[in-house]
Amino acid sequence: MPGLRIQSALSYEFASNNEDKFTPAAAAGQFSEVYSFAGRESNLYNRNILNYTKDFNETHNIFINLFNEVRHAQRQNTITKQARTPNDQFEGPLGFDGYFSRGGGVLSKF
Repeated sequence: MPGLRIQSALSYEFASNNEDKFTPAAAAGQFSEVYSFAGRESNLYNRNILNYTKDFNETHNIFINLFNEVRHAQRQNTITKQARTPNDQFEGPLGFDGYFSRGGGVLSKF
């Protein structure tokens, strides 16, 4: 059909980030420390365009433009920090000291 133009654009992005850090007791006031971060993020984008152009008698023209655009983003991060762990040869599950250790979990916004 003359004068009709259709366009579409689609993109998707995904990122995964991880960080683990251990600070030995000698560098942290004689108590070691463990820090862990895990995060992921995704973005979806879509745009669709429909254009129609029509000229009449070289003096009039009609231009119709329809479009839609969708953007969807998701993010989930978890962080764990264990402070004042017993020593530099730490073995076993984290969390020996509930008072001085900061727990982690799923963060809604980081």
